[in-house]
Amino acid sequence: MMVEPKELKEMVELAISKSRRLKEGILRAKWREIAGELSKKSEVLYIKNGILYVMAENSMWIQQLNFKKMELLKRCNEVLGDRYIVDMFFRAGKVKLENHFLTSKEVMEEYDPARIQLSHEELTFINISLEGVEDSAIREKLFKLNVNAKKKEKFLLAHGYKVCTDCHTLHDSPGELCMVCENKLRHGLQEKLFALFKARLDEGKPVGYKDAVKDIEDLSFEEFELIKKRKLDKIYKEMWISYKKGDRSALFDFCRKYFILELDTEDYKLVDSKAREYIERLERGEILED
Repeated sequence: MMVEPKELKEMVELAISKSRRLKEGILRAKWREIAGELSKKSEVLYIKNGILYVMAENSMWIQQLNFKKMELLKRCNEVLGDRYIVDMFFRAGKVKLENHFLTSKEVMEEYDPARIQLSHEELTFINISLEGVEDSAIREKLFKLNVNAKKKEKFLLAHGYKVCTDCHTLHDSPGELCMVCENKLRHGLQEKLFALFKARLDEGKPVGYKDAVKDIEDLSFEEFELIKKRKLDKIYKEMWISYKKGDRSALFDFCRKYFILELDTEDYKLVDSKAREYIERLERGEILED
């Protein structure tokens, strides 16, 4: 049974509409058009569960983006041709200027499929990948889509992009992983290290970098210090909660954990002394909550 051109067009459009990565790529390419001046200090990260995550240079730019959120949501969905984005989340981070320029309209105008030639091996690989498609019309359409995708890939690779070693999408992040996979990896490292902190501190034992890399081999010293600071901040909050509740036993326990981790020591006399001193200063009103 032959597929009518109109049906074929609808099938292809439906497949494209389901591609999250394609939507992310479209929004990155159109971000300057969508966000205007705000695009100079922000960039699209990824889409998850209908939420568009955007990196902004600092809290001031996040505030400006939040102020324009509804307008930005409307423009994003106009570009995508559907109400696909239901919300936006902005996070602070260093925006790479090369991303802004690489996906700018001027650079993309250099892309000319007619000037990019695929090798015999590349064309053969595309044909092999479509061997299971029996309908000739669908096969021809998919062949053209694959050829265009391969040409765009060659163009982007020639302009500094790389293939993510995890998800195999094109990216221009400094490492081997794209930003989405890098974020997932870093989040996973934090979860592992937090679990290690909890297990060791519950036993009254410190956790230094040398201890951590025995269990988490791909953890750098800088990452360890950053995650350690986050854990100290969490313990500090628990200290204040216990103090406000008047639970002196829990307060002393959290203080001990805090100083064991901060000082990386098994000198429990020093730890207990620090904990008692801190509690005394709290009770005298010498320490104010951050």
